[in-house]
Amino acid sequence: MQTGLFIDNAFVPAHGNVTINIENPSNGQTLGSISAAQSSDVDKAVLSATKAFNTTWRSSTPQQRRNLLNRLAELIERDNQDLASLEAVDAGILYRDSSNMFVPQAVETCRYYPGWADKVDGQALNITEGMAYTRREPFGV
Repeated sequence: MQTGLFIDNAFVPAHGNVTINIENPSNGQTLGSISAAQSSDVDKAVLSATKAFNTTWRSSTPQQRRNLLNRLAELIERDNQDLASLEAVDAGILYRDSSNMFVPQAVETCRYYPGWADKVDGQALNITEGMAYTRREPFGV
């Protein structure tokens, strides 16, 4: 299983190989260790995300963004049992709650926002006070 920080589309160890032990909250036993991001790792991740946003993500069409986020929802849904098991042990919650509530909520979130990706048109009303409503009406016949 890959461990490390996921930066620039690759798993990398934290600067200085710093790790944190993760404990089972129900019994205090160590579950494993994970990389502990240092400030230089965060800077590297932000730089990578900014680069991806300004190149790949910004130039992608709303339909491509929608498809990618929907694909993420499919992958979370596919791996529901694994993700629910990890979350249940890590957070000390019931597997049933994780599997039937928390993981499906993540799927729904990943499906809700892509629905807006190709529908937001960037129009805004310039008002200084009060309320305003936008009424969409077709032009022509």
